[in-house]
Amino acid sequence: MGTLAGKKILIRADGSPGIGTGHIMRQLVPAKILRERGAEITFASRDHPGGNHHLIEKEGFALKLLPAPAMDFKQGDYATWLGAGVSEDIRETFGGDHFDACIIDHYGAGADWQKAARSYADKIIVMDDEAATAFDCDVLVNQNYYVQGAAIYEGRVPKTCRLLQGPDYALLRPEFAAAREKIAVRKKLDHLLIVMGGNDVHRVGEKIIQNLDEDIQVTWITGPHYEGVPTFENENITVLKSSNDMAALMAAADFCIGAAGSTSWERCCLKLPSALFVLAENQRSIAQNLHDVGAAYNLGDVGAYDFACIGAFISSCRNDPEKLQTMSEKAGALVDGLGGTRVCDVIEEIM
Repeated sequence: MGTLAGKKILIRADGSPGIGTGHIMRQLVPAKILRERGAEITFASRDHPGGNHHLIEKEGFALKLLPAPAMDFKQGDYATWLGAGVSEDIRETFGGDHFDACIIDHYGAGADWQKAARSYADKIIVMDDEAATAFDCDVLVNQNYYVQGAAIYEGRVPKTCRLLQGPDYALLRPEFAAAREKIAVRKKLDHLLIVMGGNDVHRVGEKIIQNLDEDIQVTWITGPHYEGVPTFENENITVLKSSNDMAALMAAADFCIGAAGSTSWERCCLKLPSALFVLAENQRSIAQNLHDVGAAYNLGDVGAYDFACIGAFISSCRNDPEKLQTMSEKAGALVDGLGGTRVCDVIEEIM
C-alpha cells in the first residue's frame, strides 16, 4: 500500500492547438508519481478539438471528458479558455463528487474557480506560469525562473500557501533526469534541433530551414496537427511529426531553436543551449529571464522576427564555442529533473 492509498485527486487541465498541449503533458508527471504512492487519479478535461485526451487514457488514468466548449476561444481572453462559465465548469468538473485534493493547471480557472472548488476538494493545488493575478490555494507551483524569485507572489497568495517557485520544481518526465547523467556540456554546433511545440501557426521550422546557409545536421520536430510538411532534398534534414522520445532527441543535439514554453526546462535539464521564440504572452518572461541569466538567447516575438537573419545567427553561434559552453553550463545549473518528486512530496505532506 502506498502512502497515499485511499486518497482521491482530481486534475483539471485542458489542451488544444490554441491552449497548447503542455498543461496536460506536464500534469501526467505528478499524476504518475502520486499514483505510484497509492492515490486514485482522475483527470477532468473539456472536449476541445485536438485536446490530446488520448494521452491521458493511454497512461491508464480515469478521464472525465467535459462537454465541448460553449463559447468561442479567444487567445488573449483566459475566461474563454475554460469553455464555460465558472459555475457551470465547477458543476461539470466535480459532478457532486468530493476529492481529497484538486490540482488545477488552467489559466481560465482563476481565484473564483479555486474558491468554489473548495466545496468539493479538501486541498487546492495550482500550477501557474505568470504570477499575474491572485490565487486561493494551499500549494502554488510555478516552475519558471524569475530574477526576483518568490517575491513575485507577494500579496497574491494566502499566507498559509506553500509556494514552490523556480526550476527546482519543473515537472519533467523521469527520462530527462536519467539522460542528464550522461550529458556533457556542449562546445560545438553541428546538430540543430527545431521544436516549436504543438501550435506553430507561424511555420517556424520551415522558415529556419529555408534560411540556413550552413552545412549542418537539422532535426525538425513538428506538432501532431502540423499540416503540409514540406519535403527537403538535403539528406542532413530530418523531419519528425511529433515524438515520444524528446529526451533522446535533445540529448543528441548541440543547439535548439524552440518556443519559450515548458520545454525550456527540458532543454535546461539536458544542458542544451537554445534560442527562444515567444509564441504566447505567458512565454515572454521565460524567454527574457533565461536570456538575462545567460542560459538561452531570446529571439523575441516570432511574428516580428526577420527569418532572413537566422542563418547569420546560427553561424555566429557556431563560431563562438566559448559562448555555447557558457550557455550550456548555465542552463544545466537551473534544472536537475527531480522537480516532480519535490512537488509530490509537498502534496503528500498536506494531505
